[in-house]
Amino acid sequence: MNIRNLFVICLYFGTSETEVVKSYNECWPHRFFYQGFPPTLLTYSKDIVIICQQFKNEPRYVTLYDTKNRIPLFSATQPTQADVLKTKSDKNGKPETRDQFFIEPNLADKGGKNMIEYQPENLNLNNPHDAKYGQKQALDVDYRVRDKHVYDRGHLNPQLFNNKDDNSKIATNALTNIAPQYKEFNQNTWKKLEEGIKKNLRENCIEVFPGARMFVVVGVEPSSNKFIPEKPKRARFPGSKKKQKIKTQSENTYGRINVPKSYWTAVCCDTSALPNIDNRRKGWSFAYEADNFEDKTKIKVVFHPVEKFLQHRYSSIFADYTNNGNNVQACQFNKENAVTIIQDMAKKISGHIFDTNTLLKNFYPNKV
Repeated sequence: MNIRNLFVICLYFGTSETEVVKSYNECWPHRFFYQGFPPTLLTYSKDIVIICQQFKNEPRYVTLYDTKNRIPLFSATQPTQADVLKTKSDKNGKPETRDQFFIEPNLADKGGKNMIEYQPENLNLNNPHDAKYGQKQALDVDYRVRDKHVYDRGHLNPQLFNNKDDNSKIATNALTNIAPQYKEFNQNTWKKLEEGIKKNLRENCIEVFPGARMFVVVGVEPSSNKFIPEKPKRARFPGSKKKQKIKTQSENTYGRINVPKSYWTAVCCDTSALPNIDNRRKGWSFAYEADNFEDKTKIKVVFHPVEKFLQHRYSSIFADYTNNGNNVQACQFNKENAVTIIQDMAKKISGHIFDTNTLLKNFYPNKV
């Protein structure tokens, strides 16, 4: 028995209590995973569940979710050509977004296959009815509590990769697809990286290799000790000689949601099924990881070959592929194509986030 099948069986037993799904086989694996195989965790727990993200009776993407930390570990999708076309803009020239947020009903013992909206104005986690909705997942209220730091709802599978229609955009607003992301990081560094990936999937994958398939996995590395909402400290208000506790919500609303220490993306341009034999050897893949910091001067982005990426946590993110005796590791059909794209991204995304002296060190370790 290979490790991927063993992982699926382990998750079958590990997640039976959640009634989300019992294996990746229920999540349309050949639609969302390269070669039909999901990323493979080295270790798991009963807190980790598989969610088939479905909206309006249509499967949208797949998420591996940590119910203890109440954040996704990764979301996986296969963007279509329509998804990576240029994003529609609003009247102010900004990308159109959809701000309707959803929860997973099976994590609230509600049943049903579709994500549901749950944003009551007076939600109270001391109320048993409300508490069960947030027992195993984040709620919108967790992101509306005023903290010392400003956090965005950081999408793993982003609206930017889902331009096919409004429902595709809206479906990314599942709170099980979202983790806390510093505002500066989300709206600057990470946004530029997403835009760079989308551009290259369009221009260096489907437009030059018609019939190629695109796979994207976006994940996080949980932190060990950082959570929101943060418990407020006592503060001295004007005119008062004593420190007073800042008025806020009930005690059980604090520290519910883990703040990831980093976000990462693995991208694959799969040319394995193209009719032209030469083009089958031109697909590419790479991964990158970026620090989730508030101070943009401290954020660094590091690129990796996918087969060597996050080996402390995953035995594989993209499966190996063998055809006519040729072995392709982790969708890396052509390393030089991947390197060219990385160099182009680093050139066009200005700033301090790349160390140009070591940009490719993980691809050519003996040359650096």
